[in-house]
Amino acid sequence: MSRTPRAARRLAVAAAVLSVAGVTACGSDGTDSDVAAGDPTDAYRVIARLHESSTDDLQPRNLAQALPNRQVMVRTDGGGDLVNTFSDLVVTGPITSVTPDEGIFYPNATAKADQEAGAKAVGFDNPDAQERVALVTMQVDWSAGDKVGPTLQFRIGVPLDIDANEFLAGVRGIDDAVVLLKQFGDGRYEGDYYPILDFAGLGSVGDDGGLAFEGLGEDESTFLAEVSTLDELKVEASKPDTKVRF
Repeated sequence: MSRTPRAARRLAVAAAVLSVAGVTACGSDGTDSDVAAGDPTDAYRVIARLHESSTDDLQPRNLAQALPNRQVMVRTDGGGDLVNTFSDLVVTGPITSVTPDEGIFYPNATAKADQEAGAKAVGFDNPDAQERVALVTMQVDWSAGDKVGPTLQFRIGVPLDIDANEFLAGVRGIDDAVVLLKQFGDGRYEGDYYPILDFAGLGSVGDDGGLAFEGLGEDESTFLAEVSTLDELKVEASKPDTKVRF
């Protein structure tokens, strides 16, 4: 969520432009096979870097504010209120597969363009790809917000300057995930979900029910100061819709 609507919003260095750009499919040389589970620390380290470099000036101060039942109100320059939510859905459950999806190439990209013309979908591993996207599938054990079925899929961007296999294996290695999700509003991925907070909205549930959002880095302790367990999350998410002024 940003203070003013924009034609496109990049999610870190990954695929937010895909939510609005008219991307033309032109085949894929990537793989659709599930990656093997690795060390989640490898994923959280990358996500923490993305979150730390975020330029978004409006983010939830804590987990409660990030939930779908918190309506965020922001005063616009015109004197009215912009009302939205940071997330549309919060869900917990094991991640069951992570698959590379596609890359995006912008043949007519310019430095100032927020929506580049002529964007084309290419293979995930194509050296011409300027952005990469993977698909994460998880079992739904509990959810609040949007109604979902027994399984759920969301998209996550994969930076170009990292080992993609190591990163995706780290995501696959999250045994019991908790994730705050927002839907793309239009475009190629309209209706698909992505983790909020530059993907740092993807966390884990411990054996003791404790929540962790390691991708938040130094912000994690503040984010979990009031709601830090799965039981507390369920209580907070079941409350009536509440408006929060920013």
